[in-house]
Amino acid sequence: MKKIVILTLGGLLFVAGLIVLPLPIPFGAIMMVIATAMIVSQSPYAARQLQWLRARYRNVDLVVRAAEARLPKNLQVIVRLTDPLASAAKATITPKNADPA
Repeated sequence: MKKIVILTLGGLLFVAGLIVLPLPIPFGAIMMVIATAMIVSQSPYAARQLQWLRARYRNVDLVVRAAEARLPKNLQVIVRLTDPLASAAKATITPKNADPA
């Protein structure tokens, strides 16, 4: 139930951010980033898609990194989970890839 509520609120906040985006004050972008963090926190599929998007498009990654500093601490952790560079580093350190010594 909690997951459904958070996903619904995140979706509504994202749509509201899109509507407010053309205004001179950038509240729409901030609302969309917070909504995306809410959705990513509850949906592994959304987290993978955001990670792919950040890896594929450098500008998206730069925007997410800039917004990360302005987010609350609990949302910063969620955004860091989708960092494509951190995920690549984790993949190279796994025991499967370790050289036998």
